[in-house]
Amino acid sequence: MKHLVVASVPAPGGTIPLSGSDAHYLLQVRRLRRGDFLDCTDGRGRVCRALVSAVTGEGLVLTVQEILGDAPRREGASEASPGGAPLEVLVPLLKGKLFDRVLRQVTELGADRIVPVVTRHCVKRPPREQAELRKKNQRWETIIREACQQSGRRCLPELALAQELPALSGQGPGIVFHELASRGLSREAVAGLWAGGGPRRVLTGPEGGLSSGEVSDLAGRGWLVSSLPTPVLRAETAAVAGLAIVLHLQSELDLPSRS
Repeated sequence: MKHLVVASVPAPGGTIPLSGSDAHYLLQVRRLRRGDFLDCTDGRGRVCRALVSAVTGEGLVLTVQEILGDAPRREGASEASPGGAPLEVLVPLLKGKLFDRVLRQVTELGADRIVPVVTRHCVKRPPREQAELRKKNQRWETIIREACQQSGRRCLPELALAQELPALSGQGPGIVFHELASRGLSREAVAGLWAGGGPRRVLTGPEGGLSSGEVSDLAGRGWLVSSLPTPVLRAETAAVAGLAIVLHLQSELDLPSRS
């Protein structure tokens, strides 16, 4: 774990009390003791170095020693480049734990916003009951938090509520990866698509892929349809590979990219 995500980071001298699972992990797994140091972030760009100043029956207390960074992400901007538009990843609801795996990996790669999306061939559907939906989102937010702690990201990506693809298709520009596309993605194509500004979206299909009708609708709305390097990938692999390709091409342009 690179750092711990906490609710807020106070000024030097302020304290951060920890209990529950965070305290258990730090004390029983990391074996931190009084006098040890730990970096913390509030998930919005403020990072500090803290000292384990006390271990109590309920957990432990951290005392902030210094602020290491205080650059909150501007609304509508990318974490990697405050002047650039955010990168949104539309992740189809996959079966079993596959969605959880993709959620973790696109967070580690640097997605600024993650949108669970329901497409025609999705087997999995979001819960209908609000209580179940909240429970599901809380678990997904925990996965995102853990991925940020592991990868060292300072800002938590936003997690949107699950949406049907037709409601999102008009919110371009975007890149959709599909096995029947005639050509791969190029730097020039990415530069041209992103030139209009606004959020940048990346979409891949679920198990069974996107339907031809869905792809045609996206293309008609200005989305760029591109192929991946290999003809057929598992849905969970395609989602991560697609984002990685876009990030790599952005890094070769004068466009915001992960550093």
